[in-house]
Amino acid sequence: MKWTGFEIFQNDDFVNIYTKYRNLDKIKIQGNTAFLFKNPLLSTNMNKNINLFKRLCHPYLKMRVYLQECDDIDDFLNECIKYCKTSKIPILEVITSRTDAGLTRYTSKSVGTFIIDLKQDMESIWKSFKQQNRTQIRFAQKKGVSIRQANMDDLKEWWGIYLETASRGKFVKQRYEMVEELFKNTEISRLFVAAIDDKIAAGIFILTHHTPLYWIGGSLPEYWNLRPNNLIHWEIIKWAHSCGYAFYDMGGAVVNEEHGPTRFKEQFGGRYIENYRYRIDVNLWAAQVVDMMVKVRYGVRKGH
Repeated sequence: MKWTGFEIFQNDDFVNIYTKYRNLDKIKIQGNTAFLFKNPLLSTNMNKNINLFKRLCHPYLKMRVYLQECDDIDDFLNECIKYCKTSKIPILEVITSRTDAGLTRYTSKSVGTFIIDLKQDMESIWKSFKQQNRTQIRFAQKKGVSIRQANMDDLKEWWGIYLETASRGKFVKQRYEMVEELFKNTEISRLFVAAIDDKIAAGIFILTHHTPLYWIGGSLPEYWNLRPNNLIHWEIIKWAHSCGYAFYDMGGAVVNEEHGPTRFKEQFGGRYIENYRYRIDVNLWAAQVVDMMVKVRYGVRKGH
């Protein structure tokens, strides 16, 4: 079985919930999910210059496609660009791990992930961890850190921890209503929490389709010395292996920077794979206005 990445974005249940709370529309381009980012200016009273822009790119600011498979990359891109031109969408983004020549001629940003191969036996997976990670997992177990799959009360208790974590890291905060709806659908999500003396110290929310994906997490700094996050990932790996999954996707990583979460994920011995966000300015002038507007409205934040 081959890892292709972004499989969760091909799951209709997830996509329906995601678009509902992120104010997005969705379409399919050759079987790949594309999100249409709505123009927030349409419901506001702006000056005549902004009104002109509204007419130029109404009703969407950009289209983002999560590309997994296509027979001909040039044909795929032409179909995407044609849709953007017809719908007056100034920016096209294609997110994929592919490096076809048809894609690499465009501007791109990269962020990677570490993939744990679950087709191995558990002993081999354990031995692939760095020694320090194995020591920290044993330490957490010795100190009485316990891991469980969360219930609704656990989700509510952990949510405040997640919000604090997102604020510290300056990440985009997900909406509770969306996460709760995902949580209720155990076909596409799980929340694993670490408890110390009956108090939740950390939690990791994973999305599950063909590959479990580490989506969001949160932990209390005062318990970091007990290594609850190391133990949670180990328990998720064991659970995913027992369920017959082929891979565990540990989420975003940036290997060419001093990035704490990346250094942490490296300890689990996964294979590093680069993902790319290719950008095509379908309408250059309108795309520049969108960039300026987004910068003013949101500033610079991590996450999607």
